[in-house]
Amino acid sequence: MKKSCLILLLLLAGCGPRDYFRTQVELTPCARSANHDCREASLLVDEDRGYALGFVEFDDEGCFYDARQAESVLHWLQNSSEPQYVVVYTHGWHHNASDTDFNVRRFKDSLQSIKQRHPGYRVVGLYLGWRGEIWILRICGC
Repeated sequence: MKKSCLILLLLLAGCGPRDYFRTQVELTPCARSANHDCREASLLVDEDRGYALGFVEFDDEGCFYDARQAESVLHWLQNSSEPQYVVVYTHGWHHNASDTDFNVRRFKDSLQSIKQRHPGYRVVGLYLGWRGEIWILRICGC
């Protein structure tokens, strides 16, 4: 019984991909517009809503998926002469850095609201993410 449970657990845990979401890593932010959604960009600027957003993703052991994500956000922050309002967000369980994730959407809304309250600042969000659903057993779609 123990052996079959272990085999089942290993098979099901292997179903979910272990890749990260924000694979487009550049020093220059992706400019979000109606024609360009930036869903894979690790650094983006939404001029219409007035904020920049950087994503840094970690694996299950807490290591960077791609350390360049952190480097590009730091570069973006360091190369500004205007005052900045920086907000760091770490998502909760069952969330990740996907553009369709509820936490990502709400964080974007929060950044827009902060920009409206602080128009004289460059608003920059930093979203710390990992694959929050890696341990959910997925029976369908493996």
